[in-house]
Amino acid sequence: MELFGRHEGYQAIAAVGIFDPSYPRIAAWSYSRAKEAGLILGQDQPSAWEASKFGAQGSNLGNLVWGFGAHTLVASRLEHNRTKIMSAPRDEFLALYIAQGPILEVKGTESDVELRLREQYVLEVVLDVERPMIVLGIGIGAAVANCSTAELSDGSMDFLEKLKSRISMIGGFVGFRGECGAGLAHRAGFRQGFEAMGCPSLFINKKVGLGRRLQSRYSTLKLHLLDETRSLRIGLLCDGSHLDRDLSELLFLRGAVGSVVLYQDPRDDWCQEYVQLSNEENVKTVAHFDIERWREAVSGLDLVIGPRIHGSMISISMEVPVITFSIDARIQEMCEMMRLACVPYQESSSPLPVRAIIERMIQAINKFNGTEFDYQRQALAERYVSVFKKYRIESQPELIELARKVDSVVL
Repeated sequence: MELFGRHEGYQAIAAVGIFDPSYPRIAAWSYSRAKEAGLILGQDQPSAWEASKFGAQGSNLGNLVWGFGAHTLVASRLEHNRTKIMSAPRDEFLALYIAQGPILEVKGTESDVELRLREQYVLEVVLDVERPMIVLGIGIGAAVANCSTAELSDGSMDFLEKLKSRISMIGGFVGFRGECGAGLAHRAGFRQGFEAMGCPSLFINKKVGLGRRLQSRYSTLKLHLLDETRSLRIGLLCDGSHLDRDLSELLFLRGAVGSVVLYQDPRDDWCQEYVQLSNEENVKTVAHFDIERWREAVSGLDLVIGPRIHGSMISISMEVPVITFSIDARIQEMCEMMRLACVPYQESSSPLPVRAIIERMIQAINKFNGTEFDYQRQALAERYVSVFKKYRIESQPELIELARKVDSVVL
């Protein structure tokens, strides 16, 4: 069932990396067959078609979230099939609409083959479809140590140069997840049409006043965290680091019946190294391939914790309080850009006591400002609507409304 209204009579937009839950899938198709049809997010990530088994293709389910967020922003009719996109006449589409992730690298770090393949995957379509392009969600990789002094790698420079050339000839826009990535691009000379926009997943829930409602729930959560006798329904987002060890301890000391471990990457199995989660009666381990089921799974939780930004964004879309642990610059730039409740975390082999974890969580709650969150979200919504209008892409009506309002006050 289509979750968001589409203007089916309008000229289509060519879509790459956009996750549309209503797009037809054929269950009997193998992953390779789906890839041939163009129904994938990148070189190894599911999109309009998903792998049917968790971990079967090394898939990070969090990538479905930013692809889905991009899908919910627009009302235009989208064509997802890569084969059709690449073979269509030049005037078949109004524009090219692309969602991507953390693919930028910096000098002094080892090149990631997977990221280079993703860049190639994007460029093949950009260079083939001669229409204005909108690329959203470009981010930095985890290896960036210092945003203010880092420089883009030669490979990332070449990638952005090709996008810049296409923009200068045909028109277009590149949106970054945060100021770190945008700053790297600006210092390298990529300025006009290159702007920080946050992650599209911030707008899965487009209701006005989201920050205000989250603020209220954070206030309640703070009281519950301070009450050591109170158990909470906790959602744990693992990431394969020592942080799993520390947060697992919190989960089992304070987790109530109904708590869950939310897997979104095969690396998350490392949680099992610290605690045998599957043997705990209070905790279930789940991995969702369906966005709406994922949202439903977190809707009844009191709190979601962990370093997974898109598991965090799914929870925020359901107005569930989230404490995101910022383990690298990739996470930190999104925490700052979208005004999230985040805890800085340095990897350590020494366990972090539960009391210290709770203290840091309360500090993050105290810093969260619902009004600031709402105003930032409204400002970003304005940017999206403006870019889409320029290139004749129809914005979802709820996004247009959000761009005009903060809480109940008309700007």
